[in-house]
Amino acid sequence: MTPPTVVQGKTERPKGWVLGSLTHAARVTAATVRASGAATVGAILLTIHLGLVLFGPALAPYPYAKFHTEHALQPPSQRFPAGTDQFGRDQLSRVMWGARGTLSLAAVSTLLGVTLGVIVGMVGGFYRGAVDEILMRIMDALMALPSLLLAMLILTTLGTGSVHVVLGIGIVFMPRVARVLRGVT
Repeated sequence: MTPPTVVQGKTERPKGWVLGSLTHAARVTAATVRASGAATVGAILLTIHLGLVLFGPALAPYPYAKFHTEHALQPPSQRFPAGTDQFGRDQLSRVMWGARGTLSLAAVSTLLGVTLGVIVGMVGGFYRGAVDEILMRIMDALMALPSLLLAMLILTTLGTGSVHVVLGIGIVFMPRVARVLRGVT
């Protein structure tokens, strides 16, 4: 990778430096994962799970809501690898179909929590003084409550539904990110 050059007080970066930086970061990350046995196992499991999420509906043995009433509450078998529920629906198929929505909610919740935390932490770190004190005391108050209790309190207040779950998880996750960002700002 060609290092940046300084010409007349301006830093000029070679063409493709962003892509080069990303590929370098990917190589370093891959080398680090390969060097650690635990990280390798984690990467393999993550890849399997992401593959099942992306291709799960295509690989599922039965449609999402297919009823097999004559096979209700069956234990795992060759025909139903994860068993069936009280309506005879294949549990493996339902998990493979439902994982995409669950991981989407988790990703959006994390993104919301990080975004809000970055905003609050950067504002507190930038303005300092009274603004910082007020924001960080609010974050401390949110962190003082156990995460699960705070999430249940938020969902009880807002109601149920995917949007409210995303908001609840994002708000629970936000104070930790805000404190870290405030500390480095």
